[in-house]
Amino acid sequence: MKKRRVAVIGIGLMGQGIAHCFARDGFEVVTVTRKGENKMKPYLEKELRKNRITEEDFNQVLANIVPVTMEDFDGDVELAIEAVHEQKDLKHETFKKLEEKCHAETILATTTSTIPVGFIAQAVEDKSRVVGMHFCSPVTQMTIVEVIKGVETSEATIEKAKEYSLLIKKEPLVVKDFPGFVISRLVQAVVNEAALIYMQGVADAETIDRAAQIGMSLPVGPLKLADLVGIDVALRGLDSMREMMGDDRYNASPVIRQKVYEGHIGRKVGKGFYEYND
Repeated sequence: MKKRRVAVIGIGLMGQGIAHCFARDGFEVVTVTRKGENKMKPYLEKELRKNRITEEDFNQVLANIVPVTMEDFDGDVELAIEAVHEQKDLKHETFKKLEEKCHAETILATTTSTIPVGFIAQAVEDKSRVVGMHFCSPVTQMTIVEVIKGVETSEATIEKAKEYSLLIKKEPLVVKDFPGFVISRLVQAVVNEAALIYMQGVADAETIDRAAQIGMSLPVGPLKLADLVGIDVALRGLDSMREMMGDDRYNASPVIRQKVYEGHIGRKVGKGFYEYND
């Protein structure tokens, strides 16, 4: 029996988590990167070292990964999920290529956290098959997907996006298309305020995060989350929201901007609000 096939375009933190979830649940996952390298293997090796997956999990997921370049991507998938950087031009360019490559029936999903789906859909002719599927980090642990309905997204596309979410054990929540949607606006507010508290010297990072985890029942503290996602990514999100909303509430805390200028952007470089040795 032929495996169901999806594609993930862009294998950074978000793309790795999404590809992991689909491959874990039996899908063949085409991972599309500039050079076509298998970025899932080192990611899974690290997950194995950290005892977050078993050797059996490692082998099963890796066996379902098919790394390719965009040039070599054949487009033969039922769902293509764009997970490139949060840059408008890059997302438009990616969607134009996906429309050229994929079948007319392929659902085209974006993982954008701030940019309206309707704006991204302007890159393609058939806007009815474009939908937002906003996953939360860490993707393998968080059990929610925001399904974002653009103005021209069809109901059939929404139902398909909900179905895919359920197949990888996520709860789909359908929301309207608006900058930041629901989750990003809530998360950015908490992260930004936590960074301000840190900058004012009210408490250290560990205390702030522990207070948020216990007092707000958050699975991970806001500063630890910023480090995990990337403080540079958090800054781009805040700047994007401020640009689109014209609202000073989205002014990034100066310490967020300072850490980006210093290159201390989180776990991926070994230093952010915390220091990392792995």
